[in-house]
Amino acid sequence: MSRAEGWASRVLLVGGVFGIALMGVGVLVGLPGIARLGIVALCLTPCAAVVAAGIAFSVDGDRRFTMVSAIVVTLLLLSFWLGGAS
Repeated sequence: MSRAEGWASRVLLVGGVFGIALMGVGVLVGLPGIARLGIVALCLTPCAAVVAAGIAFSVDGDRRFTMVSAIVVTLLLLSFWLGGAS
């Protein structure tokens, strides 16, 4: 497994567990704001994973995949913004 794959998989695991935990706590305690925060965390987790992979590609000196990661992050953030997610 490459460094980028390792970093991205760790971010996805932690972000997924964190988002699901927030949603569970929000539902069990009856605080919809906490549950919404969990949904936002789950939505932002893939973007954070791409950022982590881009950083790993940069550390490895792979300019091509660093640029691809930057483009993907830009498109993800643009789609969130244009789609009304905030």
